[in-house]
Amino acid sequence: MKTKIAFVTTIPPDAAPFLSAVKSVNERKGEVVKTFFRTGGDFRDFGNLDEFIQFAQKSHLVIVHLMGELPEFDLLLSSLKRAGVPIVVSSSVIAQNKEFQRVSTVEQKDYQKIVKYLNYGGKKNFENLLLYVANRFTGANYEVDPPERPPWEGIYHPDFEHLPTLDDYIEKKIVPGRPTVGVWFHQNHWQGGNTSYVDSLIKEIEHQGANVLPVFFSGMKDPTLGMKGLEWVIDNYFMKDGEPLVEVIISALSFSLSTSLSDSETPDQFLKKLQVPIIKAILTVNSYEEWRDTFQGLNIVEIPSSIAMPEFDGILITVPVAAMKFSETDPQTGTKIISYEPIPERVNKLVRLSLNWAKLRRIPNKEKKVAIIFHNYPPRNDLIGHAFGLDSPVSVWNILRDLQEAGVQLELPENGKEIIDEIINGLTNDRRWASSKELAERAVAKIAPEQYLEWFQQLPADVKEKMEKQWGKPPGKLFSYKKELLVAGIINGNVFIGLQPRRGFFDDPLSIYHSPDIPFPHHYYGYYRWIRDIFKADVVMHIGKHGTLE
Repeated sequence: MKTKIAFVTTIPPDAAPFLSAVKSVNERKGEVVKTFFRTGGDFRDFGNLDEFIQFAQKSHLVIVHLMGELPEFDLLLSSLKRAGVPIVVSSSVIAQNKEFQRVSTVEQKDYQKIVKYLNYGGKKNFENLLLYVANRFTGANYEVDPPERPPWEGIYHPDFEHLPTLDDYIEKKIVPGRPTVGVWFHQNHWQGGNTSYVDSLIKEIEHQGANVLPVFFSGMKDPTLGMKGLEWVIDNYFMKDGEPLVEVIISALSFSLSTSLSDSETPDQFLKKLQVPIIKAILTVNSYEEWRDTFQGLNIVEIPSSIAMPEFDGILITVPVAAMKFSETDPQTGTKIISYEPIPERVNKLVRLSLNWAKLRRIPNKEKKVAIIFHNYPPRNDLIGHAFGLDSPVSVWNILRDLQEAGVQLELPENGKEIIDEIINGLTNDRRWASSKELAERAVAKIAPEQYLEWFQQLPADVKEKMEKQWGKPPGKLFSYKKELLVAGIINGNVFIGLQPRRGFFDDPLSIYHSPDIPFPHHYYGYYRWIRDIFKADVVMHIGKHGTLE
């Protein structure tokens, strides 16, 4: 008898190993299993709920494997119970839900065994799950292995056919003298073969001349399951002789790192041990086209898990590096496999940013160049450094004091007021009190038209078109004198203290200041390029409440 199993999951890494297991079992045993596999995305986007229920009502077992919500879950459950079909509803090992066991209708011993197969995952466990179901629900007599616990933590690199030890990996992959970037990603992505975005990060990091140390772990700490948690991962993969092996870490993990700790532990305890910046790589559940074409970019439901929670841990939020991709329909099961597809340009950007953080550790403090940018909105002199609950001038003075004590080259002003007075005596965003000639004379630097045109040509074609339509041919008229763009601020040793540029001038500056529709003016773009490429800042700090860079 052919065993019929209906399986729906909201856990994308289930798909590839399960479909591979179905193919393997049928090839070895002779088409003994017929499955109808669907994902939550299938229900949401492709209208397959009715078709799934029709198959499920005549199945030997229905499996529902959930992390988060399944569209029309209650309708599915009531339809199956009316049909009297055995049901297993299980949550992922990370998001356990005891209520699901109550609504399941199989015997306790079957439930526990099937859930272990599901949550241990991988092709081998799914093969044995299929054979176990055949034995228990159709009277077959196959040899079945018990659920096998997978590696919850490990070093991954596509050049290795096995999981290397740390010493083996260091010997073969770590080049002395190069910066080393760590990568954290979910264990179920490794187990489910959903690693194309990790491979892309690895390739780009190595292409940009750095070492990479990619490690997967489960995102949980559970001694009963053998999940060792964040502290163990840091101590065993990222520390050696009390020193970090990496200069920066890229984290593709979602939610808070607190799930990888015991109740009494907090993420900062262990991140402080590392003493390296952690950079968030965002994986969006939107397709690439949805991310690219929609106004918001990210799906609203992923803001908490991909931005808010990691930020509370102290992780630096950056950009999406991968988007959901739906494969062509699988001919055996009729489903679409979901995976994360890398966004190459964003991967490149994230890696460049991460390596800049890594290189910052290697630059002697006396050689570091620092840019400090005051918030200045509305763009008036009396509102330089305007902020709620923050004395920005004093805060900047405190930063300068600490930088000087750390060895950064600068002369410490007497106080915060002296900083503001010096800024106001030069060029500022407030054009009300001086002629264009005077403003040019007060500028701390000028950007030649040839230099700006070179920078402008490096922009994407659509961005250049929008800028020219809004602000005219480069270099535009805003903060431009005799075709030279003017730079506002002061230079103190190796520190530049500037003002965030205006978003616009000739239109209503209040209405466009935070408008994401209007492209930045030529002066805005030129200002930040000057900071990066002419002043050559190694780090930029923005001080004050939210500003136009958002």
